[in-house]
Amino acid sequence: MGALAAALAVVVPAVIAGTAGPAAAATGSLDVTMLDRQGQPFDVQVAAVPLDAPGAAAREVMSGSPAALPAGRYALLTRSFDGDPVHVTLGGRVVTVTDGATTAVTVDARQGRELKVDTDTGVSGGNHVQAIAGRVCVDGRNTDDFAMSNAGQGMVFVIPNDDPHVALGYLSNWTPGGDSAGDAYAAAGTVPLTGDPVTVPVASTGTVTATVLYGPSTQEASVVRLLPRPQGSGCEQNLYAPPEPGYVPFERVTRTTPGAWEFSDDSTGDYWRATTTVTSGGSTTLEFGRAVWGPVRYLPWVQKGRLGFDTSGMVADPIVPGGDNTINATATLYRDGKQVATGTGLGTSPSVKGPATFTAPVTASAAYTLKVHAFRHVDGESLPTGMMSTATDAAFSFHAGPTSNAVPPAFLTRFLPAGLDLYNRTMTGRATAIPLTLDRTATRAGVPLWPSTVQQVEVFASTDGGRSWHPLTVTRTAAGWATSLPAQKADTEISLSARVTDTGGNQTVSTVYRAFISD
Repeated sequence: MGALAAALAVVVPAVIAGTAGPAAAATGSLDVTMLDRQGQPFDVQVAAVPLDAPGAAAREVMSGSPAALPAGRYALLTRSFDGDPVHVTLGGRVVTVTDGATTAVTVDARQGRELKVDTDTGVSGGNHVQAIAGRVCVDGRNTDDFAMSNAGQGMVFVIPNDDPHVALGYLSNWTPGGDSAGDAYAAAGTVPLTGDPVTVPVASTGTVTATVLYGPSTQEASVVRLLPRPQGSGCEQNLYAPPEPGYVPFERVTRTTPGAWEFSDDSTGDYWRATTTVTSGGSTTLEFGRAVWGPVRYLPWVQKGRLGFDTSGMVADPIVPGGDNTINATATLYRDGKQVATGTGLGTSPSVKGPATFTAPVTASAAYTLKVHAFRHVDGESLPTGMMSTATDAAFSFHAGPTSNAVPPAFLTRFLPAGLDLYNRTMTGRATAIPLTLDRTATRAGVPLWPSTVQQVEVFASTDGGRSWHPLTVTRTAAGWATSLPAQKADTEISLSARVTDTGGNQTVSTVYRAFISD
């Protein structure tokens, strides 16, 4: 007992001393004052990015009001707006918040220098319209949008700072104005935060020739902004500087600085995008709005006793990622020939009430057929006269049960007619070769593809809107499958349908109405 008491006498004080816990974290205060380009104070959110904890999330503080922060070094990211069009002033600087003290910082937009970007051939100030954007980043990271400007045709100002932790990412687009001819230009990069002019050597650029065709797009009656955006992980990633629009159809050659670029449709009715890597002196071509838009990418899936199908791919570009935002779809599921479930008001159109994905229970092992019909419509809006790919059908026949966990055996068919003009019309009096791509991809995470091998491909054409169908000859090629449409009379509307049968007897039918027109 004496030994135990002696031990407790030693241990207890140590335990009691430990109850005080670790020392409190050092805390200070940051007080930011923001002045606009007229010298007037204003309140705005400011990002304080911790430098002593790389990768830590930015702290948000409000200018004009002191905020408590852990002591340490921070990169402050700021911006102010004024003018019409909006001019943006970007700032970035490093401050140290000390324990028990208030660090006062004033950011004065009047110190900003206009960001000027031009080519060494002097594109700016000519017949080109410039759009420019910038972002201040910390240690090469795109931390947030607090110091980003998508100013468009406004001006961007930069408050100079030579701290190596902060830098400026920029994007400049130059588009020939109005009916002016000539190449467009796009330049992006990351430079020190000095506000010094940036000069882009044209000899170092590559070219991207992009064609926007008329026909399937809902935007063809108006204009399309062919938007180049830098990709990768740099400070300039995904900046937005909208170029001048073009009237569909059009072809635009854009000279860009080397790197990865995404070209996309900056509109609302439909969307498409393609990413390409540009090299100095290299060239690449892109094509958007190519017929035939139809069912692509998304296949049905069966998991945990339910079937699902995403209808947003029922009207989609066969080549590049993209699709239509005016889809109205109806899906019906049959079991052993009997209708067991239906869904209406599906799709991507703002007029529909349901989701894009159709789901239904799979309660028994049986032969199932899923039929989906999609058409393009928005309440109160008129779609372009002459629009192609106005409606589509997809039908999937397969076996499934409550314990199935698979994408059923199915192959959607992409039709790729050759020799169409910028209006997606074929030459009158000539046969049209139509290569086919069989599309089979996993469309739901964790759901594997059920093994399937194609046995037969059949293609049918209609010239009366799908009331009657005529078989076409299908051949096996080195690239896959192909068919040919015989010569047609002028202004004939062609609808196409393909039926793919696998070795297990499962079938998929893909149909596109008003796929293209003979000129």
